[in-house]
Amino acid sequence: MKSLYQGQPYFVLIAETLHKRSNLRSRILLAIILPQVLLMLVCCVMLLWGVTKGLAPLNELNDEISKRSSTQLDPVMLKNVPEEAMVLINSINLLMGRLRNAILAQNQFIADAAHQLRTPIAGIQAQVELALKQDQTARPLSMISESVAKLTHL
Repeated sequence: MKSLYQGQPYFVLIAETLHKRSNLRSRILLAIILPQVLLMLVCCVMLLWGVTKGLAPLNELNDEISKRSSTQLDPVMLKNVPEEAMVLINSINLLMGRLRNAILAQNQFIADAAHQLRTPIAGIQAQVELALKQDQTARPLSMISESVAKLTHL
């Protein structure tokens, strides 16, 4: 830098070592980057905690349903569940109710069908026993044939 002092030119020379500049640059970068890295780590930890806490009701629902047997169709009862997960639980409970009703209807149908089959089969068995005891088997065999025809129309 060139200046005049009392009419005389003079030079001011400022010098610094490269090591000192490099050291200063490193300290500035460290002062800027380190807080940002720490902030990112804190944000990641908080995000992980939030997601884990947010998914806890779904994990609890998964555990509750996984340990049930195929015949256990009672409604799912969980406590402290957020409204968003409660919608899913209500839908699952409605499905469980429909399945329970369908199974009850199926069991009733099977019981009714079994009863409908037992009566003609018992009649056929009686007619067969009668035919075995009689010498004339034409009439009992005709009755057996009629009973079998009725069974085929059930």
